[in-house]
Amino acid sequence: MKALNRFLLGAAALLLLAACSPDAPPAARTESTESTESATETAAPLAVWTDGGSAYTLIRSEKVSSSSAAYEQTVRLRNAFREICGGAPRISEDYLAPGAEPPADAPEILVGETNRAESAAVRAALTGQSYAIRAVGQRIVIAATGDAMLVRAVDEFIARFLTPSGVLVPADTDILYSWDGLRVEHDAAHAPFTDGVLTVYPVPACYAVVDGVTVTVNGRRVPLIEGSREYDWCSFSLGGAADVSVTFDGPVAACTVSPLKSGYDVTVNGSTVSFHMDGAEFLILTADDRRRIILAADEPETDVPDPHGAGVYCVTLPPYGADPSGALDATGAIQRAVDDAFSAGGGTVYIPDGVYSVTQLWMRSHVAWYLAPGAVLRLSEDLASLPEDYKRSSSDNALIGDVHGMPGHFMLTTDKTQQHEDIRLYGRGIIDARGNELIVEHRLATHLHPVAVNGFSMEGITLRESPHWSTMIISCENVTLRGTKHLNETSNYASENDAVDIIGSSDVTLSNLLACSADDPISVKTYSTDAFLNTSERWMGTLVGLDCRRITVRGCLTWTLSSALKIGWGAHMETSDVLFADCVVYTAMTAMDITVTNGTGTVRGITYDGIDVEGLRARWTEMKPSRTSQLFMIRTRVDECGGIHDVTLRNINARVSGSARSQLSGQAAGAPVEGVTFSRVTLRGQPAGTLSAIVRPGRFTAGVRLADD
Repeated sequence: MKALNRFLLGAAALLLLAACSPDAPPAARTESTESTESATETAAPLAVWTDGGSAYTLIRSEKVSSSSAAYEQTVRLRNAFREICGGAPRISEDYLAPGAEPPADAPEILVGETNRAESAAVRAALTGQSYAIRAVGQRIVIAATGDAMLVRAVDEFIARFLTPSGVLVPADTDILYSWDGLRVEHDAAHAPFTDGVLTVYPVPACYAVVDGVTVTVNGRRVPLIEGSREYDWCSFSLGGAADVSVTFDGPVAACTVSPLKSGYDVTVNGSTVSFHMDGAEFLILTADDRRRIILAADEPETDVPDPHGAGVYCVTLPPYGADPSGALDATGAIQRAVDDAFSAGGGTVYIPDGVYSVTQLWMRSHVAWYLAPGAVLRLSEDLASLPEDYKRSSSDNALIGDVHGMPGHFMLTTDKTQQHEDIRLYGRGIIDARGNELIVEHRLATHLHPVAVNGFSMEGITLRESPHWSTMIISCENVTLRGTKHLNETSNYASENDAVDIIGSSDVTLSNLLACSADDPISVKTYSTDAFLNTSERWMGTLVGLDCRRITVRGCLTWTLSSALKIGWGAHMETSDVLFADCVVYTAMTAMDITVTNGTGTVRGITYDGIDVEGLRARWTEMKPSRTSQLFMIRTRVDECGGIHDVTLRNINARVSGSARSQLSGQAAGAPVEGVTFSRVTLRGQPAGTLSAIVRPGRFTAGVRLADD
C-alpha cells in the first residue's frame, strides 16, 4: 500500500479551502447513486474489475503530455487498481484514425478531457471548481474543471469504488462535487469538529501535531501542536463544562494546572492526568519535567460573518483568489480585498481556513479582518521580499549571540503619516512571524504595528513566534485586546520578543490575554521622536512623544524570562493611571516592574491589584550571567526623569521567593520614588506583617508604607 499512500498524501495537498464554520459540510455535493438493492432492480452494476480481470480500458487524451494532470492521474488510477485489486485495466489513448468514429458504448473509464462525446457533455456542465463521476451506458466519465479537481475526482473514485474483492460501479452513478472557494480538505485527525459545547479547530497544514501525547476534551481528541522549546499547545473553544484528560508516553508522578488560583483538582492515573473545567479559560499544564502544555480554551464565537454577505470581502473568492496552500504569495490578493473594503467606506475582510504566505499588509480605517479557525497569515519564507522597516541595535540571544544591526519588518501595519480609526482583527485564526526560523537568519519581524489609530481592537487571534516586539500599540486611543493568545519563545533562545507593548497610547484595555515571551509579555512605555534607537520615525512614526494614560490590564496569564507586568524602561513622557488587576504570573524574572532607565517623564498612579505569582526564575545568558529574580522592582535609574509617584500593590499572593530581595529606590533627589503603599501581601502562604518583610526602601524614597487593612 505504500504507493497508494503516496497518492493519498499528494491529494491531501490540494488547494481546497476549509469550511466557513466547523460544522459546515465539506462542499456542495449531489449524488443520485442509489442503494445496492435499488440499483440491482434498475440495472446491473458495471463490472469494472471482477475475478481478477476486466474488459474495461482507461482512456486518456492522445494530446496530453506526460507531465499533464490527465496523464499522471490515469497512471495513478491504474496503479491504485494494482495496489488494491491485484491487477488493473490497461491504459490507452483516445486516438482515432482519420474518418473513424469512437466505438459505441464501449467499456471505458474516461479520465479528463477526451474525444468521446460523453466526456465533452459531462465537462460542459461543470462550472467553477468542481468535478463529476458519471456512468453513461458502459462508459464511466471522470471529468473536472482543472488539475486540482481532477486529482480530487480520482481520489473519490479510488476511495468509493476500489476494493480487494473487485470494482462494481452502480449503473446510475452521478456524483457532482462543487467547491465554492471556501473549503480545505483535512484528514480526520486534523478536521474541525463541533457539538454545541466543544469546537475543535482544524490544524493548519504548516504545523506538526505532537506524537506521544494525547489531549481529549469531553472524550474528543484535540490535536496538540508543536510549539516552542518549552511548550506545545492546543486551541479550541468551550461553551460549557468539560472533562479534560492528557495521556503521556510514560507514567506521571506529579501534575499541576495553572492558574493555580482556579483550583483545578487534577487526578493522576499512570500516564494519564485528568481534571474538570467549568468553562473557557487559558491554562498551562505542568507534568513532572516534561514540556509544558498550553490548553487555550476560547469563548465560543458569536459574530462570524457570512463570506458571501454584503460588505464582506472573502480573499479566496473572485476577484481576489488568494492561495490558501502557502505555496504562493497571497499578499497582493489580501491587500486588494482590504483596499476594496476601505474604498467602499468600510467592510469585513474574510480570511478562510488555509495558510497564506504574506510579506507586509496595510490596515485601513473602518476595515475589520476576520481570521477563521485554521487560517494562518504566515510570514513569507522569501526573505528578499521583506521590506526593511527598522534595524535593532542589538539582540542578546543564546542561539545567535549579541548581534548588532538586525533588520526588522512589520507584518500588519498602518500608514504612520496618517490618522486612522475603527480597525478590528477578530476570529480564531493565527498570525505567524516564524520567529524561530527568522532569528537564525539574523532577521526580525513584528506581528502588529498599529500607529495613530482611534479605535483599534483585536479579539481571539493567536499571534505566534515573534522574533521581536510582537504587538506594538503606538500613539493610539481607545484600544481593546481581548482573549488573544501570544505564543512566543519563552527560553533563552529568544530576546526582545515582548508580547504586547503599549507606547504613548491612552484608554487601552487588555483582558484575558495569554502572553508568553522570553522578554516582557506586557509593557507600558513612552518615547519621544528622537529617543529610540535613532529609528523612531521609521519604527514608530512621527506621532510618538505622547503620554500613556488610563491603561487597564485585567485577567491575563503571563509566562516569561523577564518582567511580567512592566512599566518602562522608556519614560520620556508621562505615564499615569495604569491598573494591573487579577493577573497570574506563571513564571518571571520579575513579576511587577516599574523601572525608568531613560527619559525625562514622570510615572504616577500605578496599581497592582490581585496579582498571583506562581514562579520566579532568573534569566541567564552568557552575555548576562548574573541576573537575579525578585517579586518586584520600583526604581528610577536616570537623574533627569520626574520620578515614580503614587504606587499601590494590594492583594498580592507570592507563592515563591525570588533569588534576591525586591528593589525600591530612586536615582536622585529629583528622580525619587514616592508614595508606595502595600496592602494585603502574602509571601509563601504567610501574610506580610511588616514592611521590612516585603522590601527595604533604598535611597531617594519617601512615603513607603504597609497599610493597616
